Amino acid sequence: MKKLLLLFILISPLAINAQECNKSIGLRGGDSWGFTYRICSDDANAEEALLSFRNGGMQFTVMKEKFMPVLLKYSEHIFLYKGYGGHLGYSKWRHKDYEDNLYWQHHSKASPLIGIDGVIGLEYRLFQYPFSAGIEFKPFIELGGHRFFRLNLWDFGFTVKYNLKYTGS
Repeated sequence: MKKLLLLFILISPLAINAQECNKSIGLRGGDSWGFTYRICSDDANAEEALLSFRNGGMQFTVMKEKFMPVLLKYSEHIFLYKGYGGHLGYSKWRHKDYEDNLYWQHHSKASPLIGIDGVIGLEYRLFQYPFSAGIEFKPFIELGGHRFFRLNLWDFGFTVKYNLKYTGS
């Protein structure tokens, strides 16, 4: 984590004049914490990939997002976004085996999972600097894992992103 923060600090002077969010990399904190990569196809649409860790497992999520400026009366830097997508991954848990009501064996188990995700959030973009920060709500439904069916309506998180300036065509 310290190395990633150091990398952000070292490359920030290279893109100090970044104005648009063409590509961004960052971190997400919350129940599903991890690393995020976003590609903006235009001012209102983006695709985001999230490599997240939760409950001893790992998930790879891909989402399609739509952005719109909000609270223009107060600031031009605040954007509401919403989207949908899906994830693949695995989860791990500790399992206890009993024999004749006596503790017998304690071991780890893992299982693949697949799920559907939604997202809604607020993002604050610093146009003069290549950073953005946001809060988001990302509910999901998944099949697999310790419990075959899981519905999580409480996956709140925060994001910090470094916006890369794209100069290609």
